[in-house]
Amino acid sequence: MRPSDPLRLYLGNSLFEGDIMAYGPLRDILRWARLCAVFALAVFGCVLACSTVDATDFENGRPLTTEEKAARFDAMTHQDWFAGKRYRYRVRCIIQSDESPPIQLQGSRVDLLADTERELIIGEPYRGSNIFPLYIAYKIENPGIPIYEDDQVIWKWYAFNGRESRSWENNLFDERSQGLHHDGVVSAQNSARLLTSDPFFGFLTGLSRYRCSGGSVPKLPYSFNEIDSREIDYPPFGACVESRAKALDESGETLTNITLDAPEYLTLFASSESHVYRPITEIATFNQQRFPGKGSRQDTGCTWEYELISVEDFETPARAADWFPDWPRGTSVTDRTRDKILRIPFSPGETKAIQDYILTTQKLGLPAIGWSIWTWVSAVMLMILVSLIGFKVYKSIRA
Repeated sequence: MRPSDPLRLYLGNSLFEGDIMAYGPLRDILRWARLCAVFALAVFGCVLACSTVDATDFENGRPLTTEEKAARFDAMTHQDWFAGKRYRYRVRCIIQSDESPPIQLQGSRVDLLADTERELIIGEPYRGSNIFPLYIAYKIENPGIPIYEDDQVIWKWYAFNGRESRSWENNLFDERSQGLHHDGVVSAQNSARLLTSDPFFGFLTGLSRYRCSGGSVPKLPYSFNEIDSREIDYPPFGACVESRAKALDESGETLTNITLDAPEYLTLFASSESHVYRPITEIATFNQQRFPGKGSRQDTGCTWEYELISVEDFETPARAADWFPDWPRGTSVTDRTRDKILRIPFSPGETKAIQDYILTTQKLGLPAIGWSIWTWVSAVMLMILVSLIGFKVYKSIRA
């Protein structure tokens, strides 16, 4: 059959003295129509794939009994498999250009917090306590501060041993402080702002994260009818439990949640009729245990993305007092529990090196943090572009 035969049958042979493909305009129209059809099919396929990516065989899943659902919830709020470990991971904040940065970054160095390597340590609870001791540190690339030899430098850390919390901030990265001293704070309460804003920590610990602060699991801001939970297969993660419930408020939304089976119970997917969340997109394993490998969390003004680098076992110190790292030199410590201020000075050599460094950055007009590699690359590309434009203008004038 010739390409024109269907049109011949519909319009009649009198319109065709030869093959339609020999007539240029009609040939072009048919080619464009064919391309459009292929493109439309491709778009339809993508839409169909996206619409079914989270489809599950919920109706054929085995329903959990009331006792099983109660036991599962109790297990999710009393997990400890993630304790006794040290985690290294990277967190990036993809800032939305049309919105202001999230509250965690406002008033802070956005270029620092927006891309950090982090270290999280969760210890075993001490005797007489069910609270996990914690330590988290934000690390950034050393911008060239002379008193540090490592490529990675700690910018902030926070630690809590179940009774007392301590936090520390490196002020050599803050132009306003001029590197006079670091800030250290001792408090009798858990004020883990660095933890509450950390996506990996929340997805790792789930409902058991409240044991890290000594609090209780809060009540959800919804009232539900009976929650229907069923065992399903959720590729590529394998055996999971999908739970569905309808909110009894004015919205009447149907809420869906998919979690791994025991013992990790990691949340892989959650949705309502207006939002879809995929907190964990990849799973990492260590000693037969599953951990969040990659994922993201939506926030006002940005999307937090995380990627796990490594997991290793960690031995919790025997005494709770030994949980905290030593205060670095150059720290001014405000002890709110004992109403004291402790100052740990820099060594004379460090003081001289810091003063020279600050003077140098001020003379060059650079911020104390220095320029990142991408800033240098952008500056070089801009110089090349300006040079090319100048050369073209020069040639046009000479001509």
